[in-house]
Amino acid sequence: MYDILKERSAINILKVLYDHEFVQKAAHTISLAILCALLGVRANDMEKPLALLVRANMITKEYSGDANRTILSLRNKGKRFVEQFDILRDIFVDKKEDQKFFQINYELTTFEKKLLALCYKMQLENATPVPLRSLALEAYPHQEPSKTTGTVSRYITKLAGLNLVKKEQQSDGLFVEVTESGEKVVKNQLIEKSV
Repeated sequence: MYDILKERSAINILKVLYDHEFVQKAAHTISLAILCALLGVRANDMEKPLALLVRANMITKEYSGDANRTILSLRNKGKRFVEQFDILRDIFVDKKEDQKFFQINYELTTFEKKLLALCYKMQLENATPVPLRSLALEAYPHQEPSKTTGTVSRYITKLAGLNLVKKEQQSDGLFVEVTESGEKVVKNQLIEKSV
């Protein structure tokens, strides 16, 4: 085993044979000439590692006189070796796990959706954060804003907790701005559903 591990070209031969058969789903055999071309080496340089792999029962070699007619194939032992070697390589290389992306679904009430869409629309029209008082007036057009501002403020606090809007207290009142997450919710969930 040590002899194979210290012989880099033997590992490369096994890897090429494995990839050829199992990754590329090509033939089970490969000619020595093609193997040499893939590895960028001469056939004479392959004698020692090939003999080593044949003795270890990892490959079979049918010699026919020249590199074009000499056929190589991976044995089951060689296949298992490459699979285990890849696992070891991943451990030493510290391969990062694929990041998992989560899609968050917001369960918003009809009124919360309306407020979010209104705020987004008003923000686009004015290119500035929306005063809470103006948002309350738009949400309840037939009622006195002083009576509805508290209700709208509670809903905005919930939306801010979900990172859909952010609130900012300024000297002339409370202002609301739709966040990037809130914009995505409006575009992906509210606008598409209303069309």
